[in-house]
Amino acid sequence: MRRFEKYLAEVGIKEGPILNRLTTIYNICAGSFHEEIIEIFVSEIKNNDGSRVYEHVSLFTENYIIDIVEPIGNEIQWNVASYKKAFGWAELSSFNFDFEKANDDSKLKVLCRNFLEMNLSYSFKATGTNCNHLWSIYKEHIQRNLSKVNEKSG
Repeated sequence: MRRFEKYLAEVGIKEGPILNRLTTIYNICAGSFHEEIIEIFVSEIKNNDGSRVYEHVSLFTENYIIDIVEPIGNEIQWNVASYKKAFGWAELSSFNFDFEKANDDSKLKVLCRNFLEMNLSYSFKATGTNCNHLWSIYKEHIQRNLSKVNEKSG
């Protein structure tokens, strides 16, 4: 839980109703899912004034992604998919990010799709130092599972 809170602070969620809401959602998912949550990612963009807009939250286990849709609203809705169903193809786009160290102007977007059994898609967006976190998630949870999907479909 401390790792979760530390990451949220890094993306500007340090206290208040948004932190309380995300903590509640995390606890519900962690308590109801059969695998340990090992990673979290907040997909976000920055407004012109520099404030962040939080789009969705993704929780990662060893074999699954849990995607919480509109985490700031009143309704709690999440989608769960195994990596083999979620990550068949990926597209990355970046701005002012060298894939080593992000700065305040950095942006990274990762779009993932799978066309094998279901038309699933996931869009992960990051700004500033959150780009480093998204790049790490891409390497650890997305990229390493792309070949597994393709091998099983082939």
